[in-house]
Amino acid sequence: MQNNGSKCIVVDRERAPLIKKSFELIASGSYSSDAVLRTVTALGLRTPNGLVLPKQSFSKMLKNPIYAGWVCFPSSNLKCKGNHEAIVSDEMFNAVQDTLAGKRAPVPKQRQNPDFPLRGFVRCYKCGKPLTAAAPHGRSKQYPRYWCWQKGCYAVSVSKEVLEKQFVDLLGMVQPTAEGIARLPQIAAANWELRKKRVADDKRALQARLNQENALNRRAIEAKLTGDLSPEDFSAFKIEVTSRIAEIEKQIKSLDSELSMMDELLAQADMEAINLAMTWKKGGVNEKQELQLAVFPEGLLWSSEMRFFEPGNTSLRQAFQKLWSELEEESSAVQVGCGGWI
Repeated sequence: MQNNGSKCIVVDRERAPLIKKSFELIASGSYSSDAVLRTVTALGLRTPNGLVLPKQSFSKMLKNPIYAGWVCFPSSNLKCKGNHEAIVSDEMFNAVQDTLAGKRAPVPKQRQNPDFPLRGFVRCYKCGKPLTAAAPHGRSKQYPRYWCWQKGCYAVSVSKEVLEKQFVDLLGMVQPTAEGIARLPQIAAANWELRKKRVADDKRALQARLNQENALNRRAIEAKLTGDLSPEDFSAFKIEVTSRIAEIEKQIKSLDSELSMMDELLAQADMEAINLAMTWKKGGVNEKQELQLAVFPEGLLWSSEMRFFEPGNTSLRQAFQKLWSELEEESSAVQVGCGGWI
C-alpha cells in the first residue's frame, strides 16, 4: 500500500503480488515466518525505498489489517472499512492471525464445493441458519454430512446421501414445462445475461491470478539460479505455487466448459416435461446452484424430525401452488375445448 499524494491509499501493483503470496504461505500453516520472508525477499519484495524488509517490519506487515481493506485508528481503538482495494480477504487475514497465534488455521476453502452443492442453500428449520458441510473421517472411511453449525442449536445433522436424495426427489415432484421454465423470473433472459457477465468476470479474475502465480514462479526459478533462493526454500515454494496454478487452471477449465443451464432447459422440446432432477444430477456445482435458486429462490428448510423439507418454506408452497394452478388451467382448457366433461 502507498499514499498517492492525495491522502488516498492505493495498491502498489509491483509489491502487491508478493505481499499476497506472503499471506497465502503463512495461512497455509506449512511455513515459518522466517522461511516465507526468505522466499519473498528472494522473489523481490522490498520496502518502498528499495531496501530488504527487516524481520520486524515483515511481522508488522502480516498483522496490519490495511492489507485486508481496513483502516485503523490506534488512538481511539477504532477500525473501519477503507475505500482502498484489499490485497487479501478478511478470511485470509484472519487465518494468518490464527496461524501466527499458534492455532495454525488452514487456508479458507472455496465457497463453492462441488461435493456439497446444497451447502448454504438448505437451512436449519430451527434457527434458520444455512447448513455447512464436510466429510469427517471415520476409522476406515469418510462420512460426508450437512449440519447446523450455529452455537446453541445444532438441530440438524444429516448425511449427504439422504439430503441430496430428498432434494432430487423433491425436484422430481416439480415438473414444469419448457413454457413454465421460460416464465421463471430467476432464469429469465436478463438474469442470464448477468450470469454470463459473472462468468466472464470470474474468468478474468482467475486469469489475473494465474498470471501472477506464473510470474512468481519465474521469479523463483531466477532466484534459485542466482543463488538468492536456497534449494530447500525453492522446493517448498515450488510445491505451493504448482498446486495453486493447477487449482486456478482447473477453475478456468470449469468455467470454459460450463454449460448454459437456461439454454439446456429451453432447448428441450416445446411443452415437453423437463426432468429437473436429472438436469440437477448431471450439472456442475454452478449449474446445480442456479437450478436450486431458480426453483426455490428463498432456499429450503430441512427438518430433522420429518426427515424432509419443512412445509413452512414459502418457496416450496409457491412451487406446489404453481404446479396445481397449471394443472387446473390445463384441465379448464380441456373442459372448454371439449364443451364439457365426458
